[in-house]
Amino acid sequence: MNKKLIQENILLVILTKKLKQMKNIDFQKPVKLINPQQGEDELIFKVVSFNEVNNRCYIEPYNLKNWNKRLLPQELVSVDDIENV
Repeated sequence: MNKKLIQENILLVILTKKLKQMKNIDFQKPVKLINPQQGEDELIFKVVSFNEVNNRCYIEPYNLKNWNKRLLPQELVSVDDIENV
């Protein structure tokens, strides 16, 4: 095998691993935490903003009870920590 073919195969393997690591999340749909803390079990969130460089996003709850709707708390989470509902 020549050197160029080996480099192309290595690149293909790296890209395949990266694609497997990427999560397929629809940011327009509600999300939930994969490992919620106590009291976060029933919360459903919406993604407010997403940073594709560091794979993090701000989420805020849809169904938080007894809270002022004009000033909802936001949480910075990794995309790996959320999933679509």
